[in-house]
Amino acid sequence: MKRFDKSNTELCNQFEDIKWICSSGVSEKELRAMVSAVTENKKCLSKAMIKAETFKLIAEKSRICIDRDDIFQDKLFSGHLIAEQRDNWHCKAVEEFMPEKAQASSKAWNDYGTYRSEGDYGHTSPNSELLLKIGVPGLIARINEAKAREGINEKQTDFYNACTVTLEAFLKYMERLSEGVKPYNEENSVALKNLTKGAPENIYEAMQLLVAYFFFHEYVGGTRVRTLGRLDVLLYPFYKKDLEKGTFTKEEIKEMIKFFLHKFWAAKVPFDIPFCLGGIDSTGEEVTSEVSYLIVETYNELDIYSPKIHIRVSDKTPKSFIELVLSCIRGGNSSFVFVNDAVGIKSLMNVGIEEKDAMNYLPIGCYEPAVWGVEIGCTGNGGVNLAKAVEFVVTNGTDLRTGELCGVKTGKINSYDEFVDAVKKQIRYQTEKMMDYVVSIEKLYDKINPDPLLSSMYDYSVMQGKDVFEGGAKYNNSSIYYYCIASLVDSIAAVKKIVYEDKDVTFDEFCEI
Repeated sequence: MKRFDKSNTELCNQFEDIKWICSSGVSEKELRAMVSAVTENKKCLSKAMIKAETFKLIAEKSRICIDRDDIFQDKLFSGHLIAEQRDNWHCKAVEEFMPEKAQASSKAWNDYGTYRSEGDYGHTSPNSELLLKIGVPGLIARINEAKAREGINEKQTDFYNACTVTLEAFLKYMERLSEGVKPYNEENSVALKNLTKGAPENIYEAMQLLVAYFFFHEYVGGTRVRTLGRLDVLLYPFYKKDLEKGTFTKEEIKEMIKFFLHKFWAAKVPFDIPFCLGGIDSTGEEVTSEVSYLIVETYNELDIYSPKIHIRVSDKTPKSFIELVLSCIRGGNSSFVFVNDAVGIKSLMNVGIEEKDAMNYLPIGCYEPAVWGVEIGCTGNGGVNLAKAVEFVVTNGTDLRTGELCGVKTGKINSYDEFVDAVKKQIRYQTEKMMDYVVSIEKLYDKINPDPLLSSMYDYSVMQGKDVFEGGAKYNNSSIYYYCIASLVDSIAAVKKIVYEDKDVTFDEFCEI
């Protein structure tokens, strides 16, 4: 096994100057033409099947790159073609089914700055625990088993076919990387080859599968993967077995973790890909283990800030683990977020999630809780500018910049309570406008962003024969942001003091100013 050297220029720059192997596939121009042909010539197929065929085409025909100094492989040229495909589908769906709402939403944000709303396909939390448990061949086997049931209709059959084609493309991707790396790293080649035949057998293969899945889904598929999962939960069973069997030593595993973490650091993933450590599981037991400590210690030695790490904290979390994380923060490695298990679990139960599922939540994206591999938590569907609510009370719903009416006419204000109530009405109005757009576009997700790769990992999706973005997951929640909370609070407090406590000016005089 290679030893990690963080000063290795090739490792550090592996995503800056990717050396695609020209002989390994067609040129970008040829690939683009092929993908266009699939998209245009197969319009009779569902969007899910067109995407699956595109995955297959890229996996078979596109160029690869081998990172000779790394122990994990991932690079397949995509040209962002699947993301472009989705963007085109998005524009066409919006233009056909909701042009007025799209225009109103664009105007609300670009002209008034009141709210923004959009589809959200980029806050996914793959069922990586299942992926490591049964592997890609196992996912294909259970798709075939579901498809063989009696009473399956045409739409379900189409879903299963799309999943199978996409997963087989994933296998082809790993097979090509295995062949490509063989002259330089036999061990890496064998690990990749093994993953095309079954589930990972050791921690090295498990990490390689996590790397391959992430880059295939995000960089080829163009759909953001917003967490690597509960990494200590994922890796501990392999860690324990490998040490007991003597497959690897703790020091060798630590070297692997260095390569693994540095891979994502070098990729400069937008907004920094996170993973989670610690907290309780669905049985209420704390999961913090030797692997949790080893990952944090290794991360600290690397002196990097991405991936960012979510630390779930329960009343059972070892004090020594919390102190270890705090020592890293004090030392300058501060890309950690502590999440209170009691609060996170309660928040999910408040929106209808069963307690057992809620206990196995995962912070995704920045730190939004969602049930790991069970919920499609679209947590970035839009946001409302709270500061504008105060402005609209002052102007009776008129935007100061454009002079146009875009809020609610809340009328004359006679008291502080009426002022606060008017602010709430303005917030509610903008929120409902924003949500109306989100609800409408989510009904078009099957025409915009079917995701057979992700869906194949979701139990409920496979059981129902329905894509996760069509409502196939057990929980299909969406959420929005409220911007400028501090400005809202400051504004209300200022009005309360100046107008209603100190009585320096009347409310009408304040509005005029």
